[in-house]
Amino acid sequence: MVNADAAGLQATRTDQAEGLRRLLGRNNARVIVLEAAAAGVGKTSIAINTAAALATRGLQVLLLDGNAGAANISALLGLRPRFDLDDAIGGACAIDDVLLHGPAGVMVLPAGGALRHGHSARERERLDAKVMQLAPRFDYVLIDAGAETAALRDLSAESIVVLPAAPAAVTGAYALIKQLSAQRPQQRLHVLLNRVSNERNARQIFDNLRRVAAAHLQANLESLGHVPGDTQLQRAAEARQPVTEHAPASPAAAGFHRIAAAVAAWSQPARARSVRATPRSVDFPSYAIAHAGV
Repeated sequence: MVNADAAGLQATRTDQAEGLRRLLGRNNARVIVLEAAAAGVGKTSIAINTAAALATRGLQVLLLDGNAGAANISALLGLRPRFDLDDAIGGACAIDDVLLHGPAGVMVLPAGGALRHGHSARERERLDAKVMQLAPRFDYVLIDAGAETAALRDLSAESIVVLPAAPAAVTGAYALIKQLSAQRPQQRLHVLLNRVSNERNARQIFDNLRRVAAAHLQANLESLGHVPGDTQLQRAAEARQPVTEHAPASPAAAGFHRIAAAVAAWSQPARARSVRATPRSVDFPSYAIAHAGV
């Protein structure tokens, strides 16, 4: 009985994701999901700062906060949401009542509560209607993936895997890439190194990760560069601001502007790609970490 309930819940979430994908696709909004193998690697901070840097380029950006935990986007920005996407689905408020005004014109959609459970057919229709109101407004939708966002991960054509330069983080990122590559073979996988001392170190880590992923997973990784270690990031976080606003001349701010430029320059992915072979069960080899100087 438990297995049947779990299967039903997964089917409901899959239907929900399909509806969102269809609606966002009508507007050709670029949907990007940010992933991490573990907590504490700076993924939510990356989402906030990348969104702000994209917005400074004149782009309309929606941050979909899929994390119901205490360190979610709203909390890091000092926002106090009155409603969640779940309230709009249930008819307790309008979708505009859920949206929050973030920095640099970025809009934030708290959605962690809506992802804790499945929805009925009528609720999914309401969800479609609510998102239909949002879709034409945005050029980019960045999803901060949380523990409950399995269905929303299927919305995106792109994933950004965030990791710091530490052996355990590299190993965890490889395991996550293996999972993503098997589950969504048509999705483009980008790697972003966070809190890295220099570009050379970031390039070595990425090159080793790319080589092993290509050999054992048949996965083609693309580099999104790195964010340098910068004390201004912590100061910006304490001020509940993106570093691009708090310290616009800082190395970290320059890094996020480079990332935004790279994201804005991405070509649209092909609608159909050949399905990759099933990844072999190979752990990330320790020699690849050692050669990167980590």
